[in-house]
Amino acid sequence: MRAIAIGMVHVFSLGKINSRAYGKIVSIRARYDSPENATGMKKEEFYKYAHEQKKFILDVGLQQKHKVLEIGCGYLRLGEFLIKYLRSGQYYGCDISEDIIKMSLKKVKSKRLQQKNPTVWNNEDLKFNNLKSDFFDYAFAFSVFTHIPLKEIDEVIKAIRRLLKPKGIFYASFYINDNQVIKKKFSDVSYHYP
Repeated sequence: MRAIAIGMVHVFSLGKINSRAYGKIVSIRARYDSPENATGMKKEEFYKYAHEQKKFILDVGLQQKHKVLEIGCGYLRLGEFLIKYLRSGQYYGCDISEDIIKMSLKKVKSKRLQQKNPTVWNNEDLKFNNLKSDFFDYAFAFSVFTHIPLKEIDEVIKAIRRLLKPKGIFYASFYINDNQVIKKKFSDVSYHYP
């Protein structure tokens, strides 16, 4: 497996938090605002990043025949393109927010993408024990590591190593952090944003 991180990493500690809190925040925002705004970005930013992600994955060599795992697929910002682009049954996308997954499945139906047989599911198990080993050509985790503690990032990377084919490639994005953690409060759930 080749793991490529987009950006530079600074080691940081998030203390005792977990990604489930972030999942709750996303679910609340998706229900009361819009699925595009669920992560806190504006709708126009959502689509701008979708365009940039599409360009990036094509530039790195993604082909229609590849099997892809998208961790943190959200409202299918990249997933919609991947489902359309890849051959039938080649797209697998998961997210920690059950509400976002429900909305994503409705999006698949409304855009008539069911015939491409995407697999989209709610996932809180970062070990991905429900998936086959040596199965994926590519795995993407865009804007995921930003919201989870280092221990959980380690779990994801170990799982990805198992899930990717021997020449599979994993791309992840993250923000550079200078040991500053911003604590946000939304409703009754707190989470940290490095």
